[in-house]
Amino acid sequence: MPAFTFFSPWLRTRKQLFWALQVLMWSWYFIVLLVAIVLPREGMFVKGLLHLCLESLAGFGLSFLLWLIFEHSQKLSQGQRLLRCACFVVMAAAVWTEFKWITFSYIVHNVWLIPSLRSFGEWFLFSFSVMSSCLVFYYSIHYHLLLITEREKHLLARAQTQEAQLKMLRYQLNPHFMLNTMNAISTLILKNENNTAVEMVDRLSDFLSYSLDGNPDDKVELAAEIEHLEQFVGIEKARFSDRLHYECHLKPSAKVALVPSMLLQPLVENSIKYAVSARESGGHIRVSAEQIKDRLKIVVKDDGESSEGKNLEGRGVGLSNTKERLKTLYGDSYELNFSQTQSSGVTLSILIPYETQVKG
Repeated sequence: MPAFTFFSPWLRTRKQLFWALQVLMWSWYFIVLLVAIVLPREGMFVKGLLHLCLESLAGFGLSFLLWLIFEHSQKLSQGQRLLRCACFVVMAAAVWTEFKWITFSYIVHNVWLIPSLRSFGEWFLFSFSVMSSCLVFYYSIHYHLLLITEREKHLLARAQTQEAQLKMLRYQLNPHFMLNTMNAISTLILKNENNTAVEMVDRLSDFLSYSLDGNPDDKVELAAEIEHLEQFVGIEKARFSDRLHYECHLKPSAKVALVPSMLLQPLVENSIKYAVSARESGGHIRVSAEQIKDRLKIVVKDDGESSEGKNLEGRGVGLSNTKERLKTLYGDSYELNFSQTQSSGVTLSILIPYETQVKG
């Protein structure tokens, strides 16, 4: 977890993080030295407190200059930036050490003193460690913000890719259905079955209104999806008449479950193609759904046969696209199972997370 994840909702810019950490760091520095050094010295509280205030303010100012240098070094290479910042850390620590020693000698002893080499070295090590800590903080701010920016770019790119992929899969289905429907209408007109053709056009208009109003990544209640599906089935019934037998059975809890829009239409369309259109006697299609714990199970069953054996791909591009849509929307949280027997026909079952619309 990044060092400043806790602050992320409020501190999203370099400037905000800088000032927050400056105040936090130097307040902590002031409190620690107050408790550890100033308070234990009897009779020196006022002078010690005055010196600590000047020392903290000077450190704050030098660390601010160090931040400005760090900011103006971003265009340099990593090695040049480190070398430049390290040099300025040494310089800042030296200036701060000299300032602390001179102000301490004047406030406490009322005399201006230059520190000996040994005293300067002892104080310098402490000053250098503090200024180095400041530099570490600045690097942490810099790379934390870079991480946030890159993560946001990645999430945005991923969302845009998923949206484009879903639209591509959705739009790949519509022309296939439209071609079949328009061919059917054309055939009815040639046969002078104009009333049936007009009925199909009206139903097609309602069906397309629903299709064009929604987005491919929208989720709708299963009851609404079934209502839309039955518009499609009504169009196909106009083509096949009594050859198409359709029924639907939904458990009450399944009706309010959320599913991807137009999930069932390509599945039923494939069932019509292989169970109804391919046989003179027609076929039977049954759609059912139920909640199983935290999952929604949807079953599309027909009494037809797969064109290429017992596999999903044998039922056309519609089922392959459905599989890709589910994978894009649910990742590994879905199942798509295909089975076929000579006695009971073809069964396609879908398991997805059970979700419902949040009511306000």
